[in-house]
Amino acid sequence: NRLKASVAVLLNLSEDHMDRYEGLEDYYNAKANIFNGCKQVLISREDKFSELSRSLDVPVRDFGFGRPSKNGIGLLDSDGGQYLAYQTENIALVSELKVVGQHNILNMLAAIGLALAIDIDLASIRRGVKSFSGLPHRCQWVACIGGVDFYNDSKGTNVGATIAAIEGLGQGIAGKIILIAGGVAKGADFSELGPIVSLWCKEVILIGQDAVELGCSLGGDVEKCVAGSMSDAVLTAYSHAGQGDLILLSPACASFDMFDNFQHRGDVFMSAVEDLH
Repeated sequence: NRLKASVAVLLNLSEDHMDRYEGLEDYYNAKANIFNGCKQVLISREDKFSELSRSLDVPVRDFGFGRPSKNGIGLLDSDGGQYLAYQTENIALVSELKVVGQHNILNMLAAIGLALAIDIDLASIRRGVKSFSGLPHRCQWVACIGGVDFYNDSKGTNVGATIAAIEGLGQGIAGKIILIAGGVAKGADFSELGPIVSLWCKEVILIGQDAVELGCSLGGDVEKCVAGSMSDAVLTAYSHAGQGDLILLSPACASFDMFDNFQHRGDVFMSAVEDLH
């Protein structure tokens, strides 16, 4: 059980796979095995579960929104812009990033911390930060059709990931989000998703095995409907969207009721979007 990583980080933790664990503490204990034998630790200032539950005699860096700590990574306001920074060293303007959303800014800060821990120089880090355009199925921009943007976040297989996607994308648009969500719930508690959906979404298109369970958990503040296929979900979402709105696939559930895996689900979504042209 000793990974002996050069550096270890637990980015965040939210309920997932609750059909396999007795509770969130049990899930955390499993995740915390990543720290066994590690040589350095990176801690998020934004998530209480990122903090170590035990003392380790290894160097520690931290990252998060706000000014960097003495040995940390964060955000600095300078010359009219906001920069990703290490200590007092500006690395890149937030506006230069090719990925969008607050969660992606936080991920980029973590990546900087990990790179620094293994002695990658700041010039190389700066080039990587500015050039990275994201990964497939992770808040991936797909198309803009009729003034409506489509994003594929099929990797959003739990509540925490979907909340991050909604909040991250919702802050940057003029309209509202139409969310496509559902699948296999894995024993998840969807109660935390309801207020976020009410704030940022105008409608939720529900798909998959646990569509009704998810819909009931979201409350009555947002319009909901059930679609029998991904193609129907995309068609319905687009017919209900207006200019400035955003259609987001971020299911908060596993995919294996309707698809081979999350990649297959995302590919089917993107194909359905392409069919709208």
